[in-house]
Amino acid sequence: MKEESERVHYSLNFKLYAQDKFFGPGVARLLRKVDETASLRSAAADLKIAYSKAWNMIRTAEKSLGYDLLIKKVGGKHGGGAQLTPEGRAMLDKYTAFEKAIYQSADVMWGKIFPEFAVTGSDTLAPQVETTEHASIGVGAILMASGFSRRMGYNKLLLNLGEGNVAEYILDQIQRQRYAAVTVVSQYAEILEMARQRGFLSVMNKQADEGKSSSIRLGLKAMAKIEEIKGYIFFTGDQILLSDELLERLRNTFITHPDKIIYPEYEGKFGSPVIFPADMAPELVSLKEEQGGRFVADQHSDRLLPVPVQPGWQGLDFDCPEDWEKVRQLWNYRKQDNGKHLDKE
Repeated sequence: MKEESERVHYSLNFKLYAQDKFFGPGVARLLRKVDETASLRSAAADLKIAYSKAWNMIRTAEKSLGYDLLIKKVGGKHGGGAQLTPEGRAMLDKYTAFEKAIYQSADVMWGKIFPEFAVTGSDTLAPQVETTEHASIGVGAILMASGFSRRMGYNKLLLNLGEGNVAEYILDQIQRQRYAAVTVVSQYAEILEMARQRGFLSVMNKQADEGKSSSIRLGLKAMAKIEEIKGYIFFTGDQILLSDELLERLRNTFITHPDKIIYPEYEGKFGSPVIFPADMAPELVSLKEEQGGRFVADQHSDRLLPVPVQPGWQGLDFDCPEDWEKVRQLWNYRKQDNGKHLDKE
């Protein structure tokens, strides 16, 4: 079998032109970051582009469109800021919807025309799309963030990580996947506010003491009327070692096998996050107390489809300070070498 980096895949890049290019993935990414940070300067810094270049991208798009994309705020305690105009938000939404529709068609045609690249041997390897601007067609994401973190002694999702905290890191990773919809279920107001800032559905869990089944139930009910969702992926919030490439593999495998329960297999063991077909929602909603998706999966062994994962430590989570120290060190090491060595161990 070929190494992951050698897999045949495809990439699409959507750009809008008048006389010259004025809107594409870069501008869309910048607008999303402005919407998140409420500042063009902060957005540019986060994306590692010069502030002057960011301004030029916005001005070029505004000139071609004939209207403002941003409302600029001058001065103030933090040096001013910016937010999307109604027209700017509508333009971003239209571009995203167009992009999503094109990827949906492309994914289907990829599987039909190049089936040899979608499945190799016993491993399901659907196309890996290089850009993170596409929408994960038909997959809704549910982040279960209602745990009490009793063994940690404090809310583990608010632990410092990088330039933010664990919850922010997980939310940003989920956002990069461009799922069809994202719902965050939590008993913590600060986490729900982080979700709202990223445009996600947020659901207050007042039944958190009932166990993880309450988050599953509330998340599914919040997205029950979104017809385009064909499957649900469940995140626990404390798996900071998951790679974007793994999440893409899970999603693409589901697109190829939408009737299967897609799960990562870490060193031969069932792991998370898992994608369940939408027809299993009634069973998931019926779970009790601390029952999780594994309970449902065990009832449908004929529908299980593993995605082998290397290295297996990507599936590690943490429930106590000792676990956190181990996971945090792995996260730091991988960040330092961009995963070039650790991801092959």
